[in-house]
Amino acid sequence: MTYNCRALSYILVPERYFSLLKQRKRWSIGGLEVLLGNFSWVMEGGDLNYKLLLGEMILSHLWGWTFVFSTFNYLVATYFRQELHVAGGVVVLFILLSILLFWIGVNGDENDSQLKLQDKLTVPVYLMFYWLTNLISAISSEFAVITGKTSKGKWESPDRGV
Repeated sequence: MTYNCRALSYILVPERYFSLLKQRKRWSIGGLEVLLGNFSWVMEGGDLNYKLLLGEMILSHLWGWTFVFSTFNYLVATYFRQELHVAGGVVVLFILLSILLFWIGVNGDENDSQLKLQDKLTVPVYLMFYWLTNLISAISSEFAVITGKTSKGKWESPDRGV
């Protein structure tokens, strides 16, 4: 068996949004349980790679909460001020980074994805949708782990349209 960098993998995902959210939440709960179960082991004697992975996971959850709080703060401030204020520099930076990353992705693809350019133009919307779905599942999984409602070992096959 040899490594093939051009190999494609197709993953069956649930057809309905709430089934996808349930699947992602189940995965996130599993990740949090592993994080909590191995935290002391990683910090005491774990390899540097494990420590970096643990740090990345913790920072991702903290960043998710920061996003939730800052978005809530922005919406409340906008409601009470009755004016929509958007920082222009942040918007320009976001647009430039999005264009740069999209350009890198399109040029690096070399037609491996077998998508037309018209389909590739929907990728930024898909990424935003995917990111928000993962954010919702990560935040909700924290509540499930804290309250103990994790249903350990329970697994039901989601609807994948097969």
